[in-house]
Amino acid sequence: MFLVVGIVQFINYSIHGVAFAYSSERLICRARGQAFRAMLRQDIAFFDREENSTGALTSFLSTETKTFVWSQWSDLRHILMTSTTLGAAMIISLSIGWKIGAGLHFSSSCTLGLRFL
Repeated sequence: MFLVVGIVQFINYSIHGVAFAYSSERLICRARGQAFRAMLRQDIAFFDREENSTGALTSFLSTETKTFVWSQWSDLRHILMTSTTLGAAMIISLSIGWKIGAGLHFSSSCTLGLRFL
């Protein structure tokens, strides 16, 4: 029983990893494109300043967009992983015994509800 749960969780984590890697790469590409378009719309005086040199702007495009995307996706990824693990635990506990499942469902609902207060 636990071997099957482990295999299912492995498949679940693999799907999550592939899906988030694909979507984050698309989001990074889109963010870089929008940042580059915004840079091209600037006046010529913008590029004459010391802090807006060619190296600083290319460094911004390569590092800051990736940092922005990963900061956004990491929270969503953790929420999704936790919810699927909690859902699997509820299903397993309900299949073993309804009392365990009811207790887990009640305690997790209270914990999640108190987290948002």
